[in-house]
Amino acid sequence: MNFPTYADAQVYYQWGFDISFCVEGGAITPDQYKEITGKDYGEETKGTAGDATPSAGPSESTGSTTESEQVKKDETAPVGE
Repeated sequence: MNFPTYADAQVYYQWGFDISFCVEGGAITPDQYKEITGKDYGEETKGTAGDATPSAGPSESTGSTTESEQVKKDETAPVGE
């Protein structure tokens, strides 16, 4: 079994990741890349090599504190005596 799989590549793309590494690693073909992204392989990767920063997806809200951010904030807050 190859990892990542075609289904994994679809999820990564939905999360906002550049999935060109899936083609480079042989997990998907350039044709499958086009099926997922709607762009020819190599077209999207120009100038974005190494950029693995995901964009905010439809399920993420921007401008508010997430639960994990709140936990970090709570962990670093001074403890009252």
